[in-house]
Amino acid sequence: MSQAYLLADVGGTNARFVFLTTPRRGLSQKGVLTLKSKDFSDFFSLLLEARSVFKVEPRDTVACIAVAGPVFKGRAKLTNLGWEIEERKIKAKFPFKKLILVNDLFAGSASLAKLKKKDLKLVKEGRINKGVCVAIFCGTGLGVGVLVKEKPLTLISTEAGHIFFQALDSFDLTFLDFLKEKQKELSYEEVLSGRGLENLYEFFHGGERLSAPMITALAKKQDKRAGQAVKNYFKYLGRFCSQLALCYLPLGGIYLGGGVINALVDFLFEKEYKSVFMENFVSSSKLNFLLEELPIYVIGHPFPVLLGCKAIVESLEA
Repeated sequence: MSQAYLLADVGGTNARFVFLTTPRRGLSQKGVLTLKSKDFSDFFSLLLEARSVFKVEPRDTVACIAVAGPVFKGRAKLTNLGWEIEERKIKAKFPFKKLILVNDLFAGSASLAKLKKKDLKLVKEGRINKGVCVAIFCGTGLGVGVLVKEKPLTLISTEAGHIFFQALDSFDLTFLDFLKEKQKELSYEEVLSGRGLENLYEFFHGGERLSAPMITALAKKQDKRAGQAVKNYFKYLGRFCSQLALCYLPLGGIYLGGGVINALVDFLFEKEYKSVFMENFVSSSKLNFLLEELPIYVIGHPFPVLLGCKAIVESLEA
């Protein structure tokens, strides 16, 4: 049998797999297997299910597996599932011809080298559009990856979602105290992930907690309470983007993706919400002239992490 390719995006909520006979074959919605991560007791039972569905023969297969957690020296911890995995243990059970284990935002940032114009929605125009790119994915967790160069493919993996959330005024301090009382990590992940939106709603409305999908649905029905949470979500998203922009100087743009962004994307193009985002993005007393240069996009591709895995495999095969 000729060489084949198994690409995987294992997140805290969903795990997606695709099996390709060549890395240059396109990704199609029909070809992607989506499983609920929490339906499985561990990573190996999840991978076994994907192998069974696709009838994968590991010895003839190159696998690129992206996971929602830090990857270091061949080990990964999926922070929102509590799973720990190692390359050597995967190879012992599934002897792939080649195994590439990466952080999901490392793969997500690789996707920026493959996205086409039709895959992007422009939030803010820029004047440069060439250079380093930053990918920010807001979903079950919050992740950030950096594309330095397309050729050779050069990426930086980060854990920037766990940067401490910084208070700039008394309102922010009150919100921080709320997170502390709830024994939450005082990080941007607790503000900009799905549960971050839930935290904001609960903070504003006296302990009433709704799910992120319910908050989004209510906001779309013009519910003022939900709208208030969404508006403040964009306030803090703008601030986070601004801080990362000053860290990485992404002249190639900032790219927003993930389940929360996909659910809230329509609000980002409404004046009431977009103005809040932009005010908090262009908010440096000294460097606004630089922030104004940077384009910002929303990723519209349905499987950016799988696309990034594909880009990584292609770069190794080149």
